[in-house]
Amino acid sequence: MAAPAIRLLLWDLGKVLVAFDHRLIAERLAPDAFGPYRDPERLFTAIFHPATGLVHAYDEGQVTSREFHALLRATCGLRAPYAAFARKWSAIFAPIPETIALLERLKGRCEQVLLSNTNALHFAYIAQHAPFIFLFDARILSFRVGLRKPDPAIFRLALDCADVAAEETLLIDDRPENVAAAEALGIHGHHFTDAEQLARALLHCGLLERPFSR
Repeated sequence: MAAPAIRLLLWDLGKVLVAFDHRLIAERLAPDAFGPYRDPERLFTAIFHPATGLVHAYDEGQVTSREFHALLRATCGLRAPYAAFARKWSAIFAPIPETIALLERLKGRCEQVLLSNTNALHFAYIAQHAPFIFLFDARILSFRVGLRKPDPAIFRLALDCADVAAEETLLIDDRPENVAAAEALGIHGHHFTDAEQLARALLHCGLLERPFSR
């Protein structure tokens, strides 16, 4: 029996469609921090540590943007006013044209849903500066739904919202742990490294008729 056709693509955002580096945030904010947190590496760990980072509550929508700013002021002695903080926090993204071109080529061929761990300030900046974000049929954002990848619940939510079976779904993500969590639910996973490799995978599953071209 032939494998079911792919009807739903779940796209990651960061390092798939936009390049970014969280360390830029720490480097920009460290001069405005207090004591040991003036060291960018120490500040980066406090904010972005995979297990204990302060950003996780923000990414899950547990705190607002202003509450997150207040949390950094209280925890790290951040002195930057909110407007300056918001600018330094947000302006870290650059579109990846080759991947965006694939997103555009696939419009109308299947349902395409953005599935991203992100926060309110970051998404607002991307929505303002990267119009490709409006190509998606739906956007499932961690700070809006209160869930983050690799929690299986966020993948189930995406399937329910699209009303598509797991075996008819392909996740495109740069994080192996997210791909593994999706595959455990029966979703096809593609560990993203570059647009050319992704194009070959899309060609293999019948969503593209011709290979990647620059």
